[in-house]
Amino acid sequence: MNCLRKLIFAALCVTLVCGSVLAESSKKVGVMWIGESSMAKRVIKSFKEQMEEKAPDVQIEYKMEISGEPDALDIYERYQKEKDAVVFLRSNAIKFMLKSPPMKPAFCGACNNPVALGAMKDMNAPDVNITGVTYYIPAAKKIAVLQKVFPNLGRVGLLTEKGHPSSPIDRAETEAACKAAGIKFYQVICTSKEEVGKGARSLVDEEVDIIIIGDQSLIIHNALVVAGAAGGIPVVSYAEGPIKRKHALCGFVPNDGKLGRMLADSLIDVILGGKKISDIPVKVDPKPRLLINVRMMEKLGVTIPADLMKSVEKIE
Repeated sequence: MNCLRKLIFAALCVTLVCGSVLAESSKKVGVMWIGESSMAKRVIKSFKEQMEEKAPDVQIEYKMEISGEPDALDIYERYQKEKDAVVFLRSNAIKFMLKSPPMKPAFCGACNNPVALGAMKDMNAPDVNITGVTYYIPAAKKIAVLQKVFPNLGRVGLLTEKGHPSSPIDRAETEAACKAAGIKFYQVICTSKEEVGKGARSLVDEEVDIIIIGDQSLIIHNALVVAGAAGGIPVVSYAEGPIKRKHALCGFVPNDGKLGRMLADSLIDVILGGKKISDIPVKVDPKPRLLINVRMMEKLGVTIPADLMKSVEKIE
C-alpha cells in the first residue's frame, strides 16, 4: 500500500511539473519598437537575460528598429492575434497604442511618463491594458541635482527634438523646475543635425551656464555636435548615452539594465502569475544614478562637492 501511494504521489508530481512547463512553453510574447534607439537596445538586452533566467520556455519574437508605423501596424496586428502579450518600446509606442488599443496585455519601456503621454491616469494603477517601465524622472529632481553640481546655476538651455512625443514633457517640466528655482530657461527645438549645432551655438550666445541634451534620439545621437558647439560650456544629458560616450559631462539618469529586468518581472507576473495589468504599476528606477565623465570634469575645471562625489558613478 505504501509503495502504491508513493507511485501515485510521484506520478502526480510529474504531471504537475509537466503541466507547469507546458503552460510556460505555450506562452508567446512579441517584442517590437519603431526606429533606432540605443536605450531600447539596453533595456531589451537585460529583459532578455531576465526572461532566459526566470522563464526560459516562454517563446519570444523580436522585431526591432521597425522602419515606420505602416510596417509596425502589420506586426502589431499579427502580435495581437498570435501572442499572449506585446512588449512595445519607446514613447512613440504609447502614442501608437492610444490609436490602436491593445487587445492583449501590453508592456511599455524605454519611454517617458505614460501619464503625461496620455496613456493612463495613474502609473500605480494602470486603467488601460498597458503597464511596464519608464525612464521618467521628474525634471525638478534633475535640476535639483544639477544645482548641487553647479551651485551658481542661473541660466539653463535645453535642446529637444521637434515632433518627438517626449519633447513637450522635457520642455514643460524643465521650464517649470527652472522657474521654481529662480533659473532663467532657454530652449531650442530641432529638426535636423544642422539645427542641433545651430541651436547649441544660439544657447552659447545666450550665455547659458549649461546646455541640456533632451531625452530624444536626434539630440542624443548628435551629442558630439552639441559638445563641439558648446566650447567651454558644460553639456549635461537627460539620457545616459551621451555621458557613456563621453560627449556630455554628467546626468541624473536611470539604469536601463535595471529597468529591463523590472520589465521582464512585470511580464512574468501577468502571463505566468495570472496578475491583472491594473495590479502591476508602471515601474521607475527607485535609485537613479548621477553619472560623471571624470575627464571632462577635469577638462572643464568643474568641481563636484565631496559629499556628492561619494555617490556618483564615474565614467573614466
